[in-house]
Amino acid sequence: MKLIFLFFSIACFISCGENTLDSEALKNKYSKIERKIDTISIFIDSVNSANPGQYKICLLSLLIEDSMPVAKTIFYKRENDNWVIRNVFETEQWVSDIIEPEISDFNGDSLNDFLYLKGFGARGGNVIQHLFIYDIKGDSMLYISNCNEYPNLYFNKETKSINSYILSGGNQTIFMRLDYNILVPFASIYQGGDYVSVSQYSKDGSSKIIFTDSTSHFDEFAHFTNYNPLTVEK
Repeated sequence: MKLIFLFFSIACFISCGENTLDSEALKNKYSKIERKIDTISIFIDSVNSANPGQYKICLLSLLIEDSMPVAKTIFYKRENDNWVIRNVFETEQWVSDIIEPEISDFNGDSLNDFLYLKGFGARGGNVIQHLFIYDIKGDSMLYISNCNEYPNLYFNKETKSINSYILSGGNQTIFMRLDYNILVPFASIYQGGDYVSVSQYSKDGSSKIIFTDSTSHFDEFAHFTNYNPLTVEK
């Protein structure tokens, strides 16, 4: 049975009638493929990304027969009342019917970026995502090439960094900055049982422990917001 899931933000549904036409066009295009399509997921937004009303994101996820799910992301810019494609990104997915798109500022420049789910690791605790940052120079969304290496990504306002919260035997918080389209760690916090250690990274990637604590006064699987001084989310 073919299942079609249409994901629209409320604001997009109310103010951007042309998005409905886009979703129908994409649905019809992929329905014409001479193979069975099991799942199609579509997300479209033109009111929240980058400069509202001037950019549009279309994310299509589908499963064709027994192949790996595929996600195709298309970024548009409005030019002379027309939507012009600025960038297209396509990749295999670990999941097909769950994409969990998120539009928010991930680098503190007040311009919204784009994130969606690739799959899960560590029994579902580590969420692997695709991250796109709005690139002013390229006037499009820039794919962060190593984002799949860092699960559970979020923007840390206190340190103005992109953080990854990794679950394993314990938990690790990695603080990163962008070097064009690459996430570069500059600090990390590891917590295992009663032991907590803080490390800093040099430009060559080597690390040095700058602080340890074994007093066990931190809650298990704590969410740290800063590494120097060591601060826990309240």
